[in-house]
Amino acid sequence: MFYALFAVGHFIDPLAFPLTTPKEQQRVSPSHTADAFKRAFPNEPLLEAFASLFADRSYQRWRDMRNVLTHRAAPGRRVYVGIGTDDAPPVEWKLNDLPLDSALVPKHQQELAQLISDVILAAKIFLTTRT
Repeated sequence: MFYALFAVGHFIDPLAFPLTTPKEQQRVSPSHTADAFKRAFPNEPLLEAFASLFADRSYQRWRDMRNVLTHRAAPGRRVYVGIGTDDAPPVEWKLNDLPLDSALVPKHQQELAQLISDVILAAKIFLTTRT
């Protein structure tokens, strides 16, 4: 989402949103995108959507999970064993103590969708004012 917003910024102002070299393309991140928008469009409501997203604990949890999975390949886990029956708790990530089971994504999918939709709605308003 942030890469797409940076690319939109590039179409509007290529100097403020450089994407020409591979190094510039790799540099794009949520914070880099927000910083570029702050410099190029300092009074835009889109900046409020960025700030709200970055401050949200759900976003911070998703960001942490993404970073662990991207950079460390396999997070640490807690594995429990039941005695005699199948009463052991589910395996848990050592990251945020989230149960690692088939309900992980569906349980948090709505929260992620809401985080994304708030920024997309702000981006729509931003683009509507420029067309």
